[in-house]
Amino acid sequence: MMRSPRIQRLIRRLATREDGGITIFGLFMFACVLMVGGIAVDISYLYSARTQLQVTTDVAAHAALHSVNFSSLDPAQAKIDALTTVEANMPKARYGEVVTAQDIVFGNYDYATRTFTPDASSDDAVAVRGRRARAASNPVSTFLLRVVGIDYFDAITQSVFVTYIPSCFREGFVANNTVDMQSNNVYTAGFCIHSNSHVEMNNDNSFADNTVVSMPSDADLVTPSSDLSGNPGLAGALDEHAYKIGVLKMLPVWMNDFAAGNTTFTPDYINAKGVISLTAPQFKAPNIKKNRIHLVTCNGSQPLNFSSNTVIEDLVLITNCQIHFAADALLRNSVIATTHAGSKSVYAGANITIGEDDNCAAGGDSQILTMGSVELTAGVNIYGSQIIAQDDIYLTSNAVGIEGASLIAGDQISITSNGSMGFCGGESMTRNFEVDYFRLAY
Repeated sequence: MMRSPRIQRLIRRLATREDGGITIFGLFMFACVLMVGGIAVDISYLYSARTQLQVTTDVAAHAALHSVNFSSLDPAQAKIDALTTVEANMPKARYGEVVTAQDIVFGNYDYATRTFTPDASSDDAVAVRGRRARAASNPVSTFLLRVVGIDYFDAITQSVFVTYIPSCFREGFVANNTVDMQSNNVYTAGFCIHSNSHVEMNNDNSFADNTVVSMPSDADLVTPSSDLSGNPGLAGALDEHAYKIGVLKMLPVWMNDFAAGNTTFTPDYINAKGVISLTAPQFKAPNIKKNRIHLVTCNGSQPLNFSSNTVIEDLVLITNCQIHFAADALLRNSVIATTHAGSKSVYAGANITIGEDDNCAAGGDSQILTMGSVELTAGVNIYGSQIIAQDDIYLTSNAVGIEGASLIAGDQISITSNGSMGFCGGESMTRNFEVDYFRLAY
């Protein structure tokens, strides 16, 4: 069919015009922007969902490890406790089953190789896996990327929590309130001093390399004229930390266990359950038996007195008495625990020796536990041993024989002058009464 000249001219004009070309380009640009925006929105959502899953996994791991150490002591129940926290954070009705009991595994963690080894009998570490995945029927759904055929993402997380003992609680001085030191004390490498309040000291204390003096803030340190130069090594020892002192809450638990005659928390030299019950006047030979728990009762304000040169060894003593040691007492392979909550609930005359002077060898150590305060007068010797007081601990002058010591006070620790505080490390403090702390390995 022949077109008219007019129509032919119109077609030629339309073929050569560029009007509206940008519209086609705009459609292509819109598609590109939509794709990039879809990636941004969906990837952002994926990261958000993964972060939520990681936090839930971390919380579950912490709950499982805490439960197996402090609450149920039963791995099966600990897993139930952990799954309860998962449900609180990511309800199954909304997110599916992000953590199952099989995803919670107890074991051991090696810091050197950063590896986790399953061990159902261990309460030292736990690994928890979290997942939002197609295989679990709960993947992370996409929004805009569905346009290009990507309907979901898989998100997998893992958390490993481990137990540890802060070095200050293994060897050192730890107080919930003030640690107050006078002058002319020497602290050797490795020794730790911590206060949850502040540390006070006069001049002429000496701190070797690798000692630690910690508190919530360095600003809490009190020295003469706020000058650190009068205490050599102090500046390099300062650190900032705060700790909950869990052993203080455990004191009644340990003491009740002793009084019940159990061996759950007693040292290895106690080889029989049950207690030998005595009154204070009866606590003497031949009523005292080695390798046994002794429950000694005082009436009224009657103290439990020990004469000069007393040696207490290879036993656990649990009592409600105020305890008084005369001069030159020796405690080794023993636990002395009192529920007496008053001032000087444990008091000692000059030259008390707590623990065997064995150059940091294992064994020979002793522990003093009290719901009150401890006051030890001049010439204190502590070797690989521990004192835990719900109230204060006072060490007067010339504490020159401290070699491997853990002093933990619910209130304050006061150390006067002319002391020498040595650090053992290794196996000399393995009988300490301790509470595990938890931290995220990865």
